This record gives sequence, structure tokens and C-alpha cells, in this order.
Amino acid sequence: MKTYYLTQLAFWFQQILVIHLEDRRKDHYQMLVHHVTTVALLFTSYGFRLTRVGNVILVCMDLNDILLTKMLKYLGFETACNVGFAVFVLVWILARHWAYITVAWGIWVLVPAETMPWGVYSLKTGEWLSGDSGERGLSFVVGTLFQPFVSPEAETVEVNDSIKAWFFGMLFGLQCLILAWLVLIIRLVVRVIRGDGVDDTRSEDGEEDEEVDLKRWERDGLGNVSICVP
Repeated sequence: MKTYYLTQLAFWFQQILVIHLEDRRKDHYQMLVHHVTTVALLFTSYGFRLTRVGNVILVCMDLNDILLTKMLKYLGFETACNVGFAVFVLVWILARHWAYITVAWGIWVLVPAETMPWGVYSLKTGEWLSGDSGERGLSFVVGTLFQPFVSPEAETVEVNDSIKAWFFGMLFGLQCLILAWLVLIIRLVVRVIRGDGVDDTRSEDGEEDEEVDLKRWERDGLGNVSICVP
């Protein structure tokens, strides 16, 4: 689980760089905010040793990526693509708008009332050792976040109400982005129902420019001109 968590952190770090190297899509800035938010959640939850709930959320997010509907589209299997897309939509809603919200709601309601009282915990057994020490401020947060890297031999970690608002705020912001993508998915569903097939509404800006150029060439009678693009 630790390897999975750190691999995810590394992946999303490099995604912040990759998104600026690829052709820009319509949701470029939404994707950038998503990547930065994901890195922030992964890094801080790793520092505070909240990796169990973090892994649950990662699984909720990764379930959709297994359904490679776009590969079926590229291979020309339209019917299989449409069926795969239907499964994708169902899994997306259940995983990202039901299971995910359930986890976030549990964090808001059950912590610290029932599942995780504030205080000091053992890093070996996970047991609650003592109550909240009352330590707050930037030094506490920074010291805790970097503890796994600068003090790997540490035996305890403290969690208190200074971190709850941070995690819930990040989870809520992430859900807002996911809802925005749900709107795009619904638009795709409407296209499929109309018989237009599945297509990515987040197509690159470059593709749109090429379409405009082709229409201009056809309008000017240059449709049969062969061109070579290096």
C-alpha cells in the first residue's frame, strides 16, 4: 500500500509537468487544478499518516481508468465503445459521486466524534496513546508533514482539529471539479442517445484549429492540394 501511495504521488507530480507539454484541451486549467489538489492531498495525508482513507479515495478515482473506452473508439468498435461508455458512466457516478462523497461525509461527521479522536497515535500499532497536546501553528504542521522524510524512526504522530478543515476543503474542491466533468459526461450521454456516438468533448485546441483550416481549404477550392507537415 505504501508503494502504491508513493507511486501515485510521483505520477501526479509528473502530470503537473506533462499537462504543459501536451496539446491543451478545453479543460486545461481544470486539469491543472485537479493535479495540484491531488498532489496536495497525497503529500499532506502521507505526512499525517492518513493513508488508509487516502487509499480508499484513490481506488474510487482509479476504477474508471480501468475502463479504456477510448481504445475501443480508436479501434473502430463503435458498439463495444458505446457499451463500455455506459459502464464507464455507471462506475463514475457510483465511485466518484457516491462512494467518494460517503467517505468525505464520514470524515466530516465521524472525525473526531467516533472513529478518530484527536490526540497522539502510535505509528507501530495505530493505537491512540494520549489526548491532544494543544500544539498548533505552522511549525507543528510543517514538522508533521516532513516527519516521514526527516525522522523516519519516529514512533508517534499527532492529529488535531487544525487539519480537518484542510482535508475536507480539498476533498470538497476536488468533488466540485468532478461534478464539472460529470456535466461533460452527461453531454456525451446525450450524443450517444441521439446516435452520434462517443467522442471526447475535451478535444485539443489544435484539433479545432485543424478543422477550421480544412474548412477554409475546401471553401477556397484547395481541398485536393497535397501538403507535407514535418
